[in-house]
Amino acid sequence: MTNNFTPDMFEKLMSKLDVLTVTVTAQAAVITKLTQEKSDLLGMIDQLNETIKTLEERLNKNSSKPPSSDGLNKPKPKSLRKPSGKKAGAQPGHKGKGLNLMKTPVVSGPKKAQIHL
Repeated sequence: MTNNFTPDMFEKLMSKLDVLTVTVTAQAAVITKLTQEKSDLLGMIDQLNETIKTLEERLNKNSSKPPSSDGLNKPKPKSLRKPSGKKAGAQPGHKGKGLNLMKTPVVSGPKKAQIHL
């Protein structure tokens, strides 16, 4: 088999080969970039799936328990008031407001029930 290429045909083929080589090189670079992005995205998906799994476990952990059954380890509520230093009850010098004692108490005997017909 003989080569019937003319120099002009050979030049055109070499030109097309150069264009195809540049195209293939550019496509290889794009493929490499997309492969890296795919790898990064798969890593992010794995992280998000772990986060979802953790949150679902937290959500389902005690959703069937009422709040009163959370346990006795809660801290006691503390008052935000600051102590004044005074004792509880009426302070010295306070005039009381109560009933006065009578000299002779009024004693009444048992009363008879009245029946109305």
